[in-house]
Amino acid sequence: MNTELICKNGQDIRELRNQLGLKQSTFWKRILVTQSGGSRYETGRTIPKQVLLLIHLAYSPLKESEALLKQLHAGKPVPMLREISERPRVRRSHGGRTPSVIQAGAC
Repeated sequence: MNTELICKNGQDIRELRNQLGLKQSTFWKRILVTQSGGSRYETGRTIPKQVLLLIHLAYSPLKESEALLKQLHAGKPVPMLREISERPRVRRSHGGRTPSVIQAGAC
């Protein structure tokens, strides 16, 4: 069974949170992320794959959560995570300079 994550980016997360009628603090607290950290993810900061997994497990229907757990338990790859890891990441620099692009896996 191929499981796709319910959220792929910050916009997806914000839409899910709004559909659920939750404030940022309530939504993010459930997966042990601060409200300020969650706000940054919702507005474009790179979201760790582990956070995307937790969102899926916490907020998708039970059958989808169970399917993902079975896939992870069996040691099977999660195709959506592979796709996310291939995207370039933006490193935010301090001092207002232009961000630099980092190829995935370069860190």
